[in-house]
Amino acid sequence: MTARETAIQNLDILQKSLADWQRYKQKFKLEDLKQDRDVQNMVFHAMLLCIQSAIDIAHYLIAHLNLPRPQSYRESFDILSSYGYLDPQLAQELQDLTGFRNVLVHVYWQLDLQRVYEILSSKDKFLDQYKNVVTKLLR
Repeated sequence: MTARETAIQNLDILQKSLADWQRYKQKFKLEDLKQDRDVQNMVFHAMLLCIQSAIDIAHYLIAHLNLPRPQSYRESFDILSSYGYLDPQLAQELQDLTGFRNVLVHVYWQLDLQRVYEILSSKDKFLDQYKNVVTKLLR
């Protein structure tokens, strides 16, 4: 599989897991998240897949466009913004989600479920915006 095919596959993962995220946002309340471990696992997994696929796509675009190599996942979105491929505010939101991804992966047992629910309820729109931007870039 080529790097471009992998990026397109990651875009598909982003689209599908974002649809899951948006469905969970509508379906579950904070109490569901606090009380049901299965709900937690579904929500965490959808969030993780969305954010990681966004990062992976950013890395592909940076390599494809011959932009400077990022030193961190967060920096990927800053680079795309500084070269005019992402709106600075969108890049900042994606950097924040990248930080949240690190918490999901490394300290998931200490997650503040109130904060998770806030992110679930409000941050999907930024991944949707990003999906639209990268869909155009991958054409």
